[in-house]
Amino acid sequence: LIRDHGLRPWHGLVIAAIGLTLLALLWDFPLGWPRGIRAGLPAFLVVFGILVSEPLWQRHEALQQFARLGDASYSIYLTHFFFIIALSRLWKTNPGVGALGPIGYLAIAIPLGIVMGILVHLLVERPLLAVARTHLGRRRARRSGTDAAPA
Repeated sequence: LIRDHGLRPWHGLVIAAIGLTLLALLWDFPLGWPRGIRAGLPAFLVVFGILVSEPLWQRHEALQQFARLGDASYSIYLTHFFFIIALSRLWKTNPGVGALGPIGYLAIAIPLGIVMGILVHLLVERPLLAVARTHLGRRRARRSGTDAAPA
């Protein structure tokens, strides 16, 4: 679908920027619009725009790091909550850390959630996927071997 739309990669950057702008403008929109309109539509535009602009990202080594971040996104999604909750408890019980305020909390919590999710991706998810692929490969080989044998 994305390849057949006829848009150029730089169009994707414009679409993503429009999505981010709409997200910022509609997030607290006073008319009580449904969340799917306020956040869902802009989020769709951001994701679609980034996917359209992918050829631009692939040309630059520094920007290719975002692809690695995308590889770890599921681990980040599954684990960030636990690390942010732990930081929150530390924040509440340690007055020295808590003195940094909400901006300080966000400045630590967001990178912490991302970095820990990346570590889980590298140390848990990838090894488990490798084992699963090996196991599934053996099962497929055995199945095709038994299916091919005469009865």
